[in-house]
Amino acid sequence: MTRIFISYSRTDRPFVDEFVPLLRRVYADAVVWFDEAIPGGHQWWQVIVNEITRCDLFIFLLSNESLGSPYCQEEFRHALRLHKPFLPVTVRSKTQIDDKVPDDLRGVLRQTQYVDLSGGLKDYQATAALYAALNSLLREIPPAAPASVYAQPVREPSPPARPLQRPPSKRSLPAWVLLLALVLIGACVLVTALAVFPDILGEIGANPPTRGPTATTGIVGGFEGYVADSGHGLGIPGVRITFEAEDGSYTDVVVADDRGVYQIDLPVGRYRVTATHEDYETYSTGTGFFVVRDSSIQHGDITMVHK
Repeated sequence: MTRIFISYSRTDRPFVDEFVPLLRRVYADAVVWFDEAIPGGHQWWQVIVNEITRCDLFIFLLSNESLGSPYCQEEFRHALRLHKPFLPVTVRSKTQIDDKVPDDLRGVLRQTQYVDLSGGLKDYQATAALYAALNSLLREIPPAAPASVYAQPVREPSPPARPLQRPPSKRSLPAWVLLLALVLIGACVLVTALAVFPDILGEIGANPPTRGPTATTGIVGGFEGYVADSGHGLGIPGVRITFEAEDGSYTDVVVADDRGVYQIDLPVGRYRVTATHEDYETYSTGTGFFVVRDSSIQHGDITMVHK
């Protein structure tokens, strides 16, 4: 089912109360979501981040208030980070994309065609342009299941090209014969090595290599995410994040960038995570883990409490 996320300023709520029911009538098979009813006991910013991650289309309702809102800016930035299709919709006259909009967002908005609904929803020419833009974007959404809350829908690695294989010879030996021969050869090599180099083999056995990027497991996956303040939801730069393997055999550290975003490559496994910053209480997964299951990049956001 298609999911549409609405980003808006509180001052534009009267427009939203008319706009959302209209979308829900026209696109009855879609889920049109905005923060109208976040259940009690939930971290509201994390709910919003999760909904942006799950959505198929991001609609940004533009007004001078929403363009200057740090919350709307971070919502839009998170959608861009996940490469979500988006549609800017102007809801107030005299809306200007000026210096109050950060550079990274201002350039994107100025290069994107928007729909002008500043005349209201009774401007039928404008609403026709809205439906045309939405239908075009929705047709381009790939027919795939919605991403889960913690999945990262981008950067899926391309599989290597499969080499050409020579057709088997009509007189080739049965596979079990070749396998048995390889086992016997390996056994002979091992016995010979134990007899000739017992001291060297004993030293190697006593000092096994540390599991990590240089070990046999290799770097096959990792995590990326957003470190946010629990109060205002903005990104926290400079947070030091430590990933320690469950068995203690491997540890790695990453520092969040100036937007509060981090990315780290890790071997497959379960990791205890701690995040530290001089102005915030230490974050820890406690008895929980961040889990790297395969070669994909997992998504894991972190929320920290200001001291």
